[in-house]
Amino acid sequence: MTDKSKRYWTIAFPGEHGQTVVETWSEEQILKSYYAYWVHKMAQANKHDQISEENCIDDWVVTHWAGRTDEFGRLTYGDCDCGCNEPVARTPENMIKFLARRLEYSGVADEVARVYARDLRYIIENFYENSQEK
Repeated sequence: MTDKSKRYWTIAFPGEHGQTVVETWSEEQILKSYYAYWVHKMAQANKHDQISEENCIDDWVVTHWAGRTDEFGRLTYGDCDCGCNEPVARTPENMIKFLARRLEYSGVADEVARVYARDLRYIIENFYENSQEK
């Protein structure tokens, strides 16, 4: 049975013999293996104000192209980060951060681009157009 208090992320990468390796990590495991290294790199970049466990996990997820899953690596409804179930962000800052991370080194399928556009429209309508009219 899935432990609802934990969140899991699954990554896939090529193995040394050409096989695909799939690993599922809990957020606790991510922090245990990555947090000290990540904090050191953030300090070197003079980004002390951005150091948090949540930001560390976000960085690990983006860096490893991880997908939200259950502990067995199965996608679960509502856990997709593409925005198909819920907007990926509800503030301008978070949306910009998300898009920068997602789009910096990758191409995006048309369906995914439409979802991002929908979320951007939400941000524009709720934080810019409405606020300027008031």
